[in-house]
Amino acid sequence: ALAYQLGSLRNQQTGGGLVLSTLLADPEGDYSLGEDAVIIRSAGTYLVRYTVFVPEQTAVDTVLRLQANEQSLLSSVVRAVKGAGSGQSATFSGQALLKADAGTAVRVISSSALNLTDTAANTSVSLSIDRVV
Repeated sequence: ALAYQLGSLRNQQTGGGLVLSTLLADPEGDYSLGEDAVIIRSAGTYLVRYTVFVPEQTAVDTVLRLQANEQSLLSSVVRAVKGAGSGQSATFSGQALLKADAGTAVRVISSSALNLTDTAANTSVSLSIDRVV
């Protein structure tokens, strides 16, 4: 499964999940999309990865991590810091193995409230979930 949001990084609150707008899944029935989470519908072991892209004109200073049912997956914690005047874009990513029950909600959270947008749709977040076992 791949869920993503192009053109913005935003959450509803400090410590909240980043909004995701699109889900591509195969098989489709094994996953569903909430506003800020992907719901895994089949128990199993999954490799979960996220990527956050911040273009050069945008500043960010937060801690990103994966959560499963509101529990942080420690191997996925990344400090994301970039100044707006740095002249460079930045990509931040993390991953974790997850033993999930049916109904597990997975999301990418930010320790800070974010509301970053750009008209070129460069700013983005993606969350991929691959069944291992």
